[in-house]
Amino acid sequence: MESSDQLEGESLAPARPPAAVERLAYHLDDRFRVPGTKYRFGWDFVLGLVPGLGDVVGLVLGLPIIAAAIRYRFPKMVVLAMSVNVLLDAVLGTVPIAGNIFDFFTTRICGC
Repeated sequence: MESSDQLEGESLAPARPPAAVERLAYHLDDRFRVPGTKYRFGWDFVLGLVPGLGDVVGLVLGLPIIAAAIRYRFPKMVVLAMSVNVLLDAVLGTVPIAGNIFDFFTTRICGC
């Protein structure tokens, strides 16, 4: 039985976000690889090296990714995890070194 707010032929599974959002997440989190390891990092880590400004830019660039996750109905726990990561990144970014370590080991893509 279909719900009244579901359009005919519409899938219950969330649609994929636009390619531009996926590219943004890729460039922020996984653009570069540490040679000889499985570790990847992106521009968010590099921007985070600029005190203050880098973390604000990372926060602003992370918001469209979260908005797309909400719009495309990602599971609430995934959206929550993404939101917490972006906020922690902004807050921890104010602490020298700690913010950069956090940037290196977190991602916005979440395998979604």
